[in-house]
Amino acid sequence: MTLINHRCNQSATSRAAAPALSLVLVALLSACTVEGVTDANETNANGGDTNSPQPEQPAAATPTIVRGSLSAAQLTNDSTTTIQAAFALVSESNGETLPEIIPSTDSTPDVNPLAPVEPVTPVDVEEPDEVVPDEAVPDESDVSDSDDADAENPESETPAQEPTVEEPITEENSDTDTGADQDSNTSDGDQQEPEPEQEPEPEPEPEPEPEPEQEQEQEQEPEQEPEQEQAQTPTDTDNETDIGFGLTSFTSVTNPGFTGEVLDDAIRIRWQADPEARGYNVYKQAEYYTTVFDTEFIDTDVYDSDYYYEIQAFDFDDTLYYIATGLTVSARTLGRTDPDAPQPNDQLLQDYELVFSEEFTNLSLDTSKWNTSFLWGADLFINGEEQYYVDIANDPDFGFNPFTFDGEHLTINTIETPDELSAKAQNQPYLSGIITSYDAFKFTYGYVETRAKFTHGRGYWPAFWLLNAYYVDASPEIDIMEFIGHNQDVVYHTYHYFDSEGNLRSTKSFPVPGVDYTADFHTFGVEWLPGKLIFYIDGIETYSIVDANVSSQEMYVIANQAVGGWWAGSPDATTPVPGEYVIDYIRVYQRTTPFEDFQFDQSTDLIPLFIESPGEVIPNKRPSFLLWPEGYPEGQ
Repeated sequence: MTLINHRCNQSATSRAAAPALSLVLVALLSACTVEGVTDANETNANGGDTNSPQPEQPAAATPTIVRGSLSAAQLTNDSTTTIQAAFALVSESNGETLPEIIPSTDSTPDVNPLAPVEPVTPVDVEEPDEVVPDEAVPDESDVSDSDDADAENPESETPAQEPTVEEPITEENSDTDTGADQDSNTSDGDQQEPEPEQEPEPEPEPEPEPEPEQEQEQEQEPEQEPEQEQAQTPTDTDNETDIGFGLTSFTSVTNPGFTGEVLDDAIRIRWQADPEARGYNVYKQAEYYTTVFDTEFIDTDVYDSDYYYEIQAFDFDDTLYYIATGLTVSARTLGRTDPDAPQPNDQLLQDYELVFSEEFTNLSLDTSKWNTSFLWGADLFINGEEQYYVDIANDPDFGFNPFTFDGEHLTINTIETPDELSAKAQNQPYLSGIITSYDAFKFTYGYVETRAKFTHGRGYWPAFWLLNAYYVDASPEIDIMEFIGHNQDVVYHTYHYFDSEGNLRSTKSFPVPGVDYTADFHTFGVEWLPGKLIFYIDGIETYSIVDANVSSQEMYVIANQAVGGWWAGSPDATTPVPGEYVIDYIRVYQRTTPFEDFQFDQSTDLIPLFIESPGEVIPNKRPSFLLWPEGYPEGQ
């Protein structure tokens, strides 16, 4: 109709120049002009343009971003590999799904595979206030270029009325990853002449009558939606709701925003986003597990067991750093057992009998069983440690007792030294405690075990160990367990002794990672045999040493919490005070049957010289001869 009116206007202009017009022609011209004005006004009233005909625009559809699959890089603490990210961008317009956009795979020599990747920004259609979804996926292409192109070509924002492309656009006919150009090229809005024929459409006005029926149907839909949501609640809602369905939630002991949930058949972990992170590496049982680009991960490879998780972030410069640690999730409702899980040795104590035991069920320390200082007293210090061991057995009125009891456990408490006790503590900045069985119990060979847990905090150094009773010959030491406070998921086993030339020989401290040893109690033990040491955690063998130089000297039991020193380092502002070393029991068993005979190759020293140590400091097993000459009966 617009085209017809345009011709009528031209005819009227030419005839107005002629002085002699017939009344018939004037009437026809007037009728044609009135009709054109009327149609033009109707077009302007509907938002049209009388000079540039435009097709009627459909309502703008909300763009949707779909995260594509991402390859997991085999990242460790010491190395990185290229992480390739892929994505799919899907937009909906006028209720119809537009063709899928496949990002270009053309490689750019100047682009680092791990270079910063910006999130994809969907093209806004007539709605400048459109909010980009938070789940925008990192894209390897240069998004900024496509954004500038969209700003310079506003025509691309006009959606096609009827998309004619039915196949996915490939990189051959797609200029950018945003899909802006395809919207402006799928149809031509200048050839929509048949539209005037659709004007009779307003005639079926009775259509509004069935609309109430549709509204009623729509009103019924919300009644069904809550039922669907309730059915999905056990796996799709927050922690508090999950607890209501009998599922369990856990929170990190070091990062409150790091949480875990046991679902019906999986474990879901969540953490807070790091503003500098490009992605995250998930560590499970202290080993790299997978890489994700979101702040949650659902682990389906789980059984009824305990799982320890850590999150390591990586930024645009390939820097790796941990942002979340300390999350232990105990799954007990999955209904499946790991067939490959190591099993405790239930035959370990078959030929043993209990010869020494302390269950710590009293409300004070039994000093008939325990000394509260080293042999050299409380005023001499080793290893650069920063604590003063309060010897309550010999100085009960010191002013601080590091030992507390709850009827089931002994807790060795470590605090900062109060100013009024600093002089008595030889100006050591911390007060702590030690117990030894030196006067009450010494033994040779057997199985020794404790059940304990620790405080996570830099500078704490709790230990459970055996020391030789007399400082002669090899002066051996068996470190059953040492825990370095800032590394909450590792404990260490070590064996030391001095050779015939007085050199310290030592196994490298063997790390046993995998769980958060500050989250709950664990058992730590060693089976001490002639020429052999077998270490256990929670009844499972973790490390063994076979050597002719394994101690054959009488030894005694020690449990202490040191602070600082060459290995643990000094506490800092993050270190919680007091630090607690909580002990459930200490037990010693000895063999009731003869030992087997062992044959050793005496020509080889299997335990090396202690050459490497943190800070090139050799750990002291006792104070120097000048400080403690009575401890060196042979003048060594």
